[in-house]
Amino acid sequence: MHPHRGFDILTYVLDGSDGFRHRDSLGGAQVYRGGSAQYMRAGRGALHEEFWETRPDRRTSIELFQVSPSTNNLHQMIKQLELESLFQVAFNEC
Repeated sequence: MHPHRGFDILTYVLDGSDGFRHRDSLGGAQVYRGGSAQYMRAGRGALHEEFWETRPDRRTSIELFQVSPSTNNLHQMIKQLELESLFQVAFNEC
């Protein structure tokens, strides 16, 4: 596992990708397939890891990082999102 602290990460798995498995220090474990997304607020600190479930030429995702020092005191949060709710949650939760 590797750590994150003080920023938010939005990962969108592109259609056509077989996706990846995610595991985190909050006890979460989830599989993200093409068309789904993950929103993670690292807050005071979170450990996580991903394992791609496909060959390298099918590993397609986009990640956006927002550095937010003011979130250092917030609790960690990880949500799985579908495309329909992706932008609504990402912008409302920030």
